[in-house]
Amino acid sequence: MPRFLARHERLSVALVSLVCTWLFFFEYFPPFRRVHFPFDIEGFHYPLWNYAFHALRAGRFPLWDPSMYCGSPFAANIQAALFYPPSWLLFAVNAGHRLIAYVWVEALVAAHLWLAFFLAWLWLRRRFSFLASVLAAAVYGFSGCMLYQIQHAGMIMGYAWAPLALLGIDEANDTGSWRPFWKVAAASALCLLAGYPSTWVVLCCSGAAYAAASLRPRVFLGAVCALGASLLLAAVQILPTAEANPLKVFDPKYGGGIKSLEYYAALFIPNYFKLGGRPYGWGSPPGTYLYLGAPALFGLFCLARARRLRPYLPVLAIGVVCAIFLVDPLGLTDELLRKSALAYQVVRSVNFLEQVPLMATILAAIGIEGYLKAPPLPISRRSLTVGLLLLLLWLARQIYVGLPGGPDFASHWRGAIEAAITLALFAFLLRAWRAAGSRSRAWLAFALLFLVWNDYRVYGTGRGFNSSPGRAGEDYSGQCFPGVSVEACRALHADPAYRLAIDVNGAPHASYLRHWDLVTPQGFDPFLTTRYKALIEEDTLFETDRLFAFSPFNTRLMDLLAVRYVVASESDPHYRALAASPLFRRVGPAGSYFSIYEYLNAKPSCRWEPEGGARIETLLWTPEKRHFRVRAESAGRLALIEELFPGWHATVDGRPIRIELWQKAFQSAPVASGDHLVTFEYSPASIRIGALVSLCSLAGLIVIARRNRVSKPHQAPAPPSNSPASTSST
Repeated sequence: MPRFLARHERLSVALVSLVCTWLFFFEYFPPFRRVHFPFDIEGFHYPLWNYAFHALRAGRFPLWDPSMYCGSPFAANIQAALFYPPSWLLFAVNAGHRLIAYVWVEALVAAHLWLAFFLAWLWLRRRFSFLASVLAAAVYGFSGCMLYQIQHAGMIMGYAWAPLALLGIDEANDTGSWRPFWKVAAASALCLLAGYPSTWVVLCCSGAAYAAASLRPRVFLGAVCALGASLLLAAVQILPTAEANPLKVFDPKYGGGIKSLEYYAALFIPNYFKLGGRPYGWGSPPGTYLYLGAPALFGLFCLARARRLRPYLPVLAIGVVCAIFLVDPLGLTDELLRKSALAYQVVRSVNFLEQVPLMATILAAIGIEGYLKAPPLPISRRSLTVGLLLLLLWLARQIYVGLPGGPDFASHWRGAIEAAITLALFAFLLRAWRAAGSRSRAWLAFALLFLVWNDYRVYGTGRGFNSSPGRAGEDYSGQCFPGVSVEACRALHADPAYRLAIDVNGAPHASYLRHWDLVTPQGFDPFLTTRYKALIEEDTLFETDRLFAFSPFNTRLMDLLAVRYVVASESDPHYRALAASPLFRRVGPAGSYFSIYEYLNAKPSCRWEPEGGARIETLLWTPEKRHFRVRAESAGRLALIEELFPGWHATVDGRPIRIELWQKAFQSAPVASGDHLVTFEYSPASIRIGALVSLCSLAGLIVIARRNRVSKPHQAPAPPSNSPASTSST
């Protein structure tokens, strides 16, 4: 095996680490599947992917999303990750099915932990030994920040690409060529397309700081230019988002930094906040899981003993940036960001925690490498035997704790004892490795890797703080949400010109309606516009920054929002009144968990003004295209109760006509008397222009990458003395 590793090192590391990642999440995947990823990944990201999948299966590109808030641009919603290449891999593996299997969504997210580890290993391997690179890469791929944020798919997918950017910076620094910067541009673009702009901001700051630590202006300038060029690669996403974003409700993200010292204790103590007591689910209080692990703590110990700080310049540079945004000790960052509405919505202080495992990865690599290269220290056979026996006992205890049904974890400061024991055993194995012969080193290296893997496993996925029991996605396989009769389900799908009102406290979540191609005027999405919110608040208040409910007896809103059906359960405060009201009738038989009531005076999403002055026949109704035949007795306007965003176009008998704002948020087209064909179509030019820019930029990137590969020497050059990640003995 060592000989095979030497000849096929990259392939071996990729395959072995992929298997280890599956073992890391073995309870989430077949054949041992018993829990699933909950929260945002299930309730927000999964419905977005499924909506895009449904559209592609129907033969249309998902530009518009009518499912909530009376419509919004789907392609402009960056969190949908529509243009992120792995999203299309997700669509491909589910081809032939009605919806995406949720386990594939979990697999996609978990695969990005593997990708983060593997890219970090590739980056570190240029300068460090095999063992030091693997141990340090584990900090980046599997430590607390990654596990704690795993419910946020966009953040995890973007986070994985940062090591590729740093690898490009190192190669450009070593060779003096600008061509390796293609990796910086590619990593930045992929991070942005993953759907979480705040993580992209962190990547840009980390890359710029890392390049600045080289003390070479050309390297810094090249990295900054490559980060800027990545915007061209991602233009297909950026242009439509920038076009629609000014209409969005201001959503400040920064928040003034995190100053509590107790918060940072979780970096060093794995169960400081007693997360995820048994059974699976959130513990109390929820807290934060940020544990860096034994390799990072060992690297921090080596930093404290270091005689030279020059090798640690990248850590210091990234640390300064991290302190500016994460801690913001003087409040100046918050004050500065407030001057730009866009910056204040994109930059989040908590996301700069992602820089902490990056710094810890560098610390671990430098510290472990320096320790392994130091002269060997003798170790007696008796000490080695006792140490290995203690290691086996500790591993057995930790495995037992991490298994379902095992004992609870030590919490708060008592958790520091467990971290200290693991760190001591880690240091013991490193010392034994230095003193051992070549035959024994392979076994000791395996013991080191297993100790680290188990350390992350037992406190991360083994603790279950970010999991829920059972499988997810199975309730979405039907034609409608569970608890609804077949007759009611058919009625809900009969005419897309009408919408469904829900009780936000009792009915299915608005985001989940995407699984069944149902539409509601309510919602739960950042793409809530200021004018739509103002319109709704004329009648009712928002319960949160995104959720609102209204009475089904508010006929003005029911008519205005084209609501025909109301879903109610016995917990709904209007349940009895709906059953008794002559304005409503039950659809389908009684006895279902959810009752569907039809509003008998419902008005469709397309209507004539003045009312009753024309006959309207719907010829085509898809999310992006609405075609009508209008027979008007006199001049008037055809109103479409769909939010007006840039990109909507209207024609009358094939002639373009200007769309006008109607009822403060919707759209209408003036139509003369007579018989006319009226079309509304959502086809933003920003998508076409962005796609053209992205394709041209991608072609240029491929040319540069191929030329860089041809000109690249077979062996990496020795790191120069002022390299950002050069090693030193501690």
